[in-house]
Amino acid sequence: MRKQPRDSYLDTSDGTLVQLSLAGDHEALESLVERYHAPLVDYISRRCMDESLVQDIVQHVLLQLYVSLKILQAQDALIRSFPTAPFATHPALLASGRA
Repeated sequence: MRKQPRDSYLDTSDGTLVQLSLAGDHEALESLVERYHAPLVDYISRRCMDESLVQDIVQHVLLQLYVSLKILQAQDALIRSFPTAPFATHPALLASGRA
C-alpha cells in the first residue's frame, strides 16, 4: 500500500514538485508518485479486473510521467489530466482491444 505524499510537500503544487524533481530532489519526485499512485490504481481498476495488469499499467503511466517531466514543467494544470493519457496506450490494452 502506498503512503500519502510527504508532509513537507503536501501543499506543494504539482508544478513546483516537477521543478524540484527536475532539479534532482528525489523526495519531490517520490511525493508526485505517492500523490498519483492511489488515484491511478482506482481509475485503472475500474477498467481492468486483472490486478497484476493494473499494477503493470500504473508503473507504465508513472514511468511516462517521469519521462515527461520536462514537458510538464511549465504546465501545472496539465499534470492533473496527464495520468490517464498513457493508460490508453499501454501495450497490453492495445493488444486486447480494450484501449
